[in-house]
Order: sequence, then C-alpha cells, then structure tokens
Amino acid sequence: MDDESQEEIGEGASVTTEPQDTTVYFDEVKGVIKWFDSIKGYGFIAPEDEKGDILVHFSILKDVGRRMLPEGTSVKCLSADRSKGRQAVKILEYDLTTAVGVDVESEQMEITAIDMDDSEFVEATVKWFNRVRGYGFVNRNDGGQDVFIHMELLRKYGIDHLIPGQTVAVAVDDGDRGLVVKAIKI
Repeated sequence: MDDESQEEIGEGASVTTEPQDTTVYFDEVKGVIKWFDSIKGYGFIAPEDEKGDILVHFSILKDVGRRMLPEGTSVKCLSADRSKGRQAVKILEYDLTTAVGVDVESEQMEITAIDMDDSEFVEATVKWFNRVRGYGFVNRNDGGQDVFIHMELLRKYGIDHLIPGQTVAVAVDDGDRGLVVKAIKI
C-alpha cells in the first residue's frame, strides 16, 4: 500500500481510500414504450435487448418536446444502470407511428384550437390541485362556489400542473355534481 492511498484519522489509525471511477457509461438501447402514466410522470420501455425494463421519467422527455409517450411508441435512448435498475437518461429518437395507445398530446393541440369566445372566460384562483388524485378546485374571484377541475382537462390544454394561489382564466359549465371547468387559459 502506498502512502497516497492512506489517510491518518487519529492516533495510530488510518483508513484506506480507493480512487473512485467517476466515468459514467450509457448503453444505447432500442425498445417500445410498455406503458406511461402521465399523472405519475413516468413509465417503462421494454427494450429489445431483454435485459430488463427501463424506467423513463417525464423530465427527460422535455428535451424532445414531449411530456409523455403513448404505449407502443418505438424509442432509441441512452440508458444507465442505477441502484434500482435501468433508467433512460436521454431519448435519442421516437416513432409515434408504432404507438397503440392514444397520443394525448396530439389530441390536445386539436382541442386547444377550438374557438371559444373570450367572453366565456372568467378570472379564477387555484384553491388546490393534487396531481396524484388528478383533480382540484378553482374559485372564481366573485367569491362564489368552488369549481372542479380535472387533470384530463389540463392535459388537453397542455398544462402540466397548477399551483395554489395561481391566477387562471376558466370557462365554467354545469356538471353532474356542480360547476366544472370546461376550458382553461394560463
């Protein structure tokens, strides 16, 4: 043992320190999206190499202009071995023509393009919103009844989340159980 690999830690004691390899290795892997839950913000790729599923988190999809990928989408990614398994660290390519699931993001653009008269929108404040439960409430600034808002509506309008106290513009409609947001602008 050489002198550089020992460090004194007290009278008569020493600890051996090994040089740490900081090189990170990424595998380039092809596969298909097995499933993706846009509420939870993650899903899995079933890789061609059959070495085990690869976790894909929504945060890496931002680089390719997406928030989710539908089931069956062909992907090529860089993956790293982590303590809890394989994880995608970068999406290199994706092909939606192989998807068997609905591409919610493409549908959102169509829905967003629907003409809605600006006079239908009123200012509201987000009371609370829980992404895990997939819903929340806003309150029109007239002090009236709380208005229900669902995660699916946010997805349709390309909105990732709402923050309590945030001001939004909403179009409100009567639902089966009370008032519901039918359109939203941020």
